[in-house]
Formats: sequence, C-alpha cells, structure tokens
Amino acid sequence: MTNETEWSPGFTAYPAFQGGVSKYTAKLQIVGGNDIGGSNRLKQCVVDWKDGSAPETVPLTNGVADVTHDYTYVKGDTKYDAHVFFPEIAFTVSDGTKREFNTEKTGRCVIIEVKSA
Repeated sequence: MTNETEWSPGFTAYPAFQGGVSKYTAKLQIVGGNDIGGSNRLKQCVVDWKDGSAPETVPLTNGVADVTHDYTYVKGDTKYDAHVFFPEIAFTVSDGTKREFNTEKTGRCVIIEVKSA
C-alpha cells in the first residue's frame, strides 16, 4: 500500500442537483482549479452530458464557465416517468494528465433529473 495520492485539478460545479420537465434546460457554472504546479488556471473542460449527444468542449474564462444543455426524456414502456443524468466533467492539463469527475469511480457531484412531459 502506498501513500501516493493522485493529482487533481480541483473544480466546483453549481448547482449540485437540478431537475425539471422535458425539454429541460440544465444550467451549470463550472469553476476550474489550477493546472499542475498551481500557477495557471485551467482553460477548458469537456462535458459529456450522458444523454447520447456529443461531448462539448467548454472554454473557461478566468477559470469559470457558464454552460447550458437541453435534455429530453420521453417515458417508454417502463414504470419510470423520469431519468437521472450524471454529466461527466473532464479536464486535461498541460502535461497531458486527464481527470474525469462525476463518475461512479470519483463520486457524484452533479445530478440532473428530467421528467417526461
């Protein structure tokens, strides 16, 4: 067993939980931490909204980005009238290190629930 910890750029996403009725526009503010060495703010991230749409590269201005995404959910042949999405937020830093957040492995920090209209 080692005492090594994995480097993380750190970030915050607001709000942690949101939801509404389909077609729902989710709004997130992403505040990125520092690149390796701590002197440079992160300049971009990639958000995979986990709804089948293409991942979106999001520029960070002074470490901050306000992003929106439209979610659509239509109840199928199941008893469920809503779906919970966990958008993945990833950062790649100057040395090529990539870190993904809001995953089963890293823990959930953003939850978006969309109910069928």
